[in-house]
Amino acid sequence: MLPPGLPYPPSGQFKGIRAHLLSRDLVELHASSNHLVVTWSDWDNRDFVRNWVYHLHKAGCSALLVGATDTQLLEWLFEAGIPAFLIEQKSPARVSLLRAFSELGTNVILSDVDAVWLRDPIPFMQMEWESAIPSDGRSGERAAFNDLFHRELVQLTRRNDNLASVFRGTLLGGILSTSAFCSGQAYRAGLQQRIHVRPFVVHTPHPGPGEAAEKFVLRELGLWRDLPEHWTHPAGFLTYDNKLPATLWESAPRGALGELAAPLHAESMVVNHQLIQYRNAFIAARVLGGHSVVQPPVWLRGDLAARPKGGLAGTVASAPSAHIPVDAIIDLEA
Repeated sequence: MLPPGLPYPPSGQFKGIRAHLLSRDLVELHASSNHLVVTWSDWDNRDFVRNWVYHLHKAGCSALLVGATDTQLLEWLFEAGIPAFLIEQKSPARVSLLRAFSELGTNVILSDVDAVWLRDPIPFMQMEWESAIPSDGRSGERAAFNDLFHRELVQLTRRNDNLASVFRGTLLGGILSTSAFCSGQAYRAGLQQRIHVRPFVVHTPHPGPGEAAEKFVLRELGLWRDLPEHWTHPAGFLTYDNKLPATLWESAPRGALGELAAPLHAESMVVNHQLIQYRNAFIAARVLGGHSVVQPPVWLRGDLAARPKGGLAGTVASAPSAHIPVDAIIDLEA
């Protein structure tokens, strides 16, 4: 289920663990103008690896590598023809990979495996940063990186390109645009369409439990590559429309649910009405012989992840009436 044309492996036989460590030869084989897009994973998340590779290749980027944190995944990657290496370091993967590729002198774009690339990021990263860093908002990152980034951060008054002096003055740093490097929420809200930007990537780090919920979110966004068997079911499929009475919809509040003054009771009525339809659909599916229920979109008037006054995180845009992931109201792991 992976696209053809990946140059790895050079031979048809797995050569053992020692032959598949990160090396300069491996980097030079797969890099494009000394740039690589790199992720890492373990065996349990191989479905995310498949989705990550598929979308990058679909976007026209073959300069990629996957770091395997266990030998089972490494062998699977080899058999699938995915450029891979074994991560032996005991330190956190993100830190050890940054150091390893820096020592090799390679420009690396580190990506979580649950990110979905829609455009080749390498041409963007090869641009002059003075013109490449947009200034339409802020986006989050790991707490440790945030701490380092803001430590002794100095805004350079003679620059007008949204760059700042970071890491004790050793680097210039900037914030990537939330519209071009989307969170799942910004992408679902259509921020990129509202300001006419083609996003490079969508990342949906999910606060809920389990990977099933995250797969469901990506599937709802049309960003998950399922195997053919997902689209078959011995009893067939049951679909239904998620209908909300106009009076119920109009009584619900607008804006962010996080505001203390928001009338949550009215919003709960909207959710409960949809849950009743969901239960009825499952009962009907069971009576009809065990059909698989296709879940329609779930709606709220206020966005669960919106900031005060309904704003989207990292932007000055407002959050519209929200199409929320189904796991916001249903435990998909139960």
